[in-house]
Amino acid sequence: MLKISQLFLYPIKSLAGISVNAAEVTEKGFKNDRRLMLVDTDNRFLTIRQNPKMTRFQPELKEEGLIIRSLDTDMPPLGIPFPTPKSILEKVVIWNAEVAAHSLSEDINTWFSQA
Repeated sequence: MLKISQLFLYPIKSLAGISVNAAEVTEKGFKNDRRLMLVDTDNRFLTIRQNPKMTRFQPELKEEGLIIRSLDTDMPPLGIPFPTPKSILEKVVIWNAEVAAHSLSEDINTWFSQA
């Protein structure tokens, strides 16, 4: 018999995970797990394989969205509201696949770029 000993959610792909006691299962997987990602200027997704410092961003789930803290800077925490704001769909590349994704605000993009 299998037993789950630890469960982590990764709200933003490749950032640090959040330890949880339970997770809601949806048709797309765990709720709030890997629903967001960071992309470069060529719209290619970023991973910790190429950017190990991505794990130095600590997300926290709140009722209204995410709070992201940079563990390496003194920048104020970043708030990312749920649900994701509606925006123009853009094509992004994940490994060898091209998919449609929503872009978040320039303020969010700037915070991550500066941090």
